[in-house]
Amino acid sequence: PYIPWHLTTQEFFEEVRDHLTETGVVAMNVGRAPEDRSLIDAMTATLQTVYPTVHAIDVPGSLNTILVATVQPTTPQNLQQNLAQLDESVDPLLRAALETAVNNQVPLNPSEVIFTDERAPVETIIDSLVLRYLLQEGVGGLPGVQ
Repeated sequence: PYIPWHLTTQEFFEEVRDHLTETGVVAMNVGRAPEDRSLIDAMTATLQTVYPTVHAIDVPGSLNTILVATVQPTTPQNLQQNLAQLDESVDPLLRAALETAVNNQVPLNPSEVIFTDERAPVETIIDSLVLRYLLQEGVGGLPGVQ
């Protein structure tokens, strides 16, 4: 469940941005616990130092959030407009994914933690998140575990 720390830093996302077009987008899947969004909040804060807009989409039935950062300023309404403008011939899977994204956007709560090449406590945050979750919920609280 660990993200390599060097793929979470401000400097890494600056490198990524330098390879994107002016309409470029970065999307990533970030794990969370039901009551602990600390990794999402730190990743959001880090992305916001490089990109003008970050969106968060909770994946239904999971402990995952998709973070989307855009090179140009965007709004949640842009996603709704894109869905409304989809041609009828678009693959149904793409349409369903966009509908899920539109319907599951969540507010951001960036933390004061910003991951840099000098300090990226990703493993510490994930360890804390996992331990707290297991102590509170147990393994039976995990999606798909009986």
